[in-house]
Amino acid sequence: MEHNRNSIDISKIAALGFMLVFLASTFPVGAFSADYQSVQLANGCHLRIYSPQELMGRMIVDSDGFSFIDLPDGNEYRVIDDMNDPIIVNKGDGHFHTADPRWVMEAIDRIDVGGATLDIDVNVFILPFPLYTSPHSFASGNNIYLSPGVYELDKNSVACTVTHEFGHVFQHRYLPLSDMEGWDGYRVLRGIDDEDVFNNDAPHPYRPVEIFAEDFRFLFGCDEARYSGTIENSSLSLPDTDPRVEQFFVGLVGSSSVASNSDGNPRTIELSNYPNPFNPQTTIMMRFPSNGLSEKRNVSLKIFDVSGRLVRDLFEGSIAGENLRVNWDGTDDSGRKVSSGAYFYRIEEGSSISVGKMLLIR
Repeated sequence: MEHNRNSIDISKIAALGFMLVFLASTFPVGAFSADYQSVQLANGCHLRIYSPQELMGRMIVDSDGFSFIDLPDGNEYRVIDDMNDPIIVNKGDGHFHTADPRWVMEAIDRIDVGGATLDIDVNVFILPFPLYTSPHSFASGNNIYLSPGVYELDKNSVACTVTHEFGHVFQHRYLPLSDMEGWDGYRVLRGIDDEDVFNNDAPHPYRPVEIFAEDFRFLFGCDEARYSGTIENSSLSLPDTDPRVEQFFVGLVGSSSVASNSDGNPRTIELSNYPNPFNPQTTIMMRFPSNGLSEKRNVSLKIFDVSGRLVRDLFEGSIAGENLRVNWDGTDDSGRKVSSGAYFYRIEEGSSISVGKMLLIR
C-alpha cells in the first residue's frame, strides 16, 4: 500500500514528540548506553537492542493521520498510537508501557542451553507502540518485536516474554520448519503428533512452534522467565518431567570443537552430525585443518554414552584429505540397538582430540 506523505499531520507529529520526551524521561540516556545496544553475550549470542527512544525517532505520520514506524529490519509497519483504538480491547491504565532494555538484555544473557555456544545473531525491537497487524509480541527469523503493555511491566513478565520469543529464534536457527524429520522426532517426544489437534492453524497453545518456544523458555530461561512454574498449554506435561526433552534441545546445537596439538597451538576441527536428533542413523562429518602435508592422517572415532561408557568403536584408520564422513546406525559394538538419549562422539587425530554431541530418539 502506498501512502501520500506530502501532507503531514502536524498535530500528530507534536503528539509523537511528546511521547518521545516521555520515553526519554522513563529511560534516561545514561541508563541504556551504546555498550548495551550491541553486545556479545557469554552464551555466544550477538545481541542488538533497539530502544523505544531510538524507534520513536523513526516514526512517520501520513496524510491520513496514520502512524508508521520504519524499522531497521527494512520494513515499515503501521502502529497503534491511540489507546482508544478498538483493536486495544484492554485499555489498562490508559497508557502504553515499554519493556526496560536492561531487563531484556539480562534475560537473553542468562539463557543457558546446556552450556552450548549459540551461533545466533538476534535483533530486539522494543516497540513504543503495538503494531497494527500484530499487536502482541512476536518473533520472525532473527528478529524479536516486543510490544508494550497496557500496564507497567515487571521484570518477570519481560523475562518470560523475551525468552519465549527467543525460543522462536532458536527454533528458526536450529530446527527450521523444513526439517521434517527433526519435527517428527519432537512431536513424538512431546506427544503432539496428532496433527488434527496440534497444527499451525490450531489455537495458540496447540501450535507446535508455540509449544517448542514454551518448552525452551521453561527449560533454559532464567528464574524470572520461569516464575509461573507452568507452560501455556496446561494439557501437556512440563518439559522437565522427561529428560529426553532437554536432551533434544541441547542436541540441536551443532558441535564445533577446538583441539590442541602437543605444542599447545589450537586447531579447529569442524564437527557435525546430520540429522540431529536422529532415528535410526546419523552421519558424523569431520573437517580437519590443513596440515600442509600430503601424507595420510591417522583418525579414530568412538561413541560414548553420557556416563562415559564406550558404546561403539566406530572408525580406526588412515585417511587422505581433510574430510571424513562416517555413518552410525545407533548400535553398540555387539550390534544391539542402544536406547534413546544423548551420545558423544570423540575424534582423535594425532595428538588432537575433539568431542561432539548428538541425540538419538527412538
